[in-house]
Amino acid sequence: SLMGIGAGADKSGGDCQLRTYELALACTGEYAQFHGGTKPLVLAEFNVAMTRVNGIYEREVGVTMQLVPNTDELIFLDAATDPYTNNNGGAMLGQNQTTCDNIIGNNNYDIGHVFSTGGGGVANLNAVCNTNLKARGVTGLGSPVGDPFYVDYVAHEMGHQFGGNHTQNNNCNRNGPTAMEPGSASTIMGYAGICPPNVQNNSDDYFHAISLDEIQTFIQGGANSCPDHTATGNTAPVVTIASSSYNVPVSTPIMLTAEGSDPDGDALTYNWDQMDNEVATMPPVSTNTGGPAFRSLTPTPSPTRYLPNINAIINGTTPTWEVLPSVTRTMNWRCTVRDNAPGAGCTGNADLTLNFSATAGPFLVTQPN
Repeated sequence: SLMGIGAGADKSGGDCQLRTYELALACTGEYAQFHGGTKPLVLAEFNVAMTRVNGIYEREVGVTMQLVPNTDELIFLDAATDPYTNNNGGAMLGQNQTTCDNIIGNNNYDIGHVFSTGGGGVANLNAVCNTNLKARGVTGLGSPVGDPFYVDYVAHEMGHQFGGNHTQNNNCNRNGPTAMEPGSASTIMGYAGICPPNVQNNSDDYFHAISLDEIQTFIQGGANSCPDHTATGNTAPVVTIASSSYNVPVSTPIMLTAEGSDPDGDALTYNWDQMDNEVATMPPVSTNTGGPAFRSLTPTPSPTRYLPNINAIINGTTPTWEVLPSVTRTMNWRCTVRDNAPGAGCTGNADLTLNFSATAGPFLVTQPN
């Protein structure tokens, strides 16, 4: 039988304030030439990129970044005379800190970043508001345009600067405590498409629950001193789960569901993230006794998630990235509710433990009823 114990308690994911950070955004001459070679054209592209990134950060964590007034002075048009080594991300970390400090002034920005056409992405963790680290962020891609650049790279590298670690369980720059997504992951702080076996080729435009936890902790801690704070009048949504713990038979599809409410009547979306970080065989196998076995899925208006997805259950198939255990193990889950409030979204979450038992199940349908 399905045993339930207690109720999953709601936790607010943040304080629902809008934090505005002054962004010193620079670029290499190579990047400028890609985007037309003039300061107005590059500045226009900066605004396109940051409109996309800010849209994500505002919805997810109540953060927005605004370009400093003299951003044009950080736009270098000539690769021969700019202060950057375009194809060396590591070198550009220090180069950008020096450049932003010299041109903008260390006291006049909260986070700095440089766009290039090479060198990949690299950034210091927990850098925002830190005098010596805050401009140490680099994003470089041969074609620095569109979501593959804005979401997979810029939002990801800035995510490091805002305290987020990698979420992929695969062994490419894996971070043990937060390796909660199977394969190369599918959310912003993973390595979607670049660390086989891959769940998918590009990142979905939201943060995994563990990333939300890290970033919200940092912006209310180490990165709370330097932004402008704006009261939004928004109240955090609430999510509850009927029980905080269930005993489940192995190899048996189940349905996770929660109940959400919002004092402001905002249109809520939900997603369920598995919160297990043990290193495990990938793609997941049913005999894994730890680690992630279910991929993260984009938030939807439904508070329910089927394990595996309902089409797989109906068709009797096992999706590569949604694998029920066939052995005794524990799985930890978090339901995150987003209120998607314009300007500064707020979140709530509740946790659930599934105790899979090999001495029970699988439950089978033996005859029609």
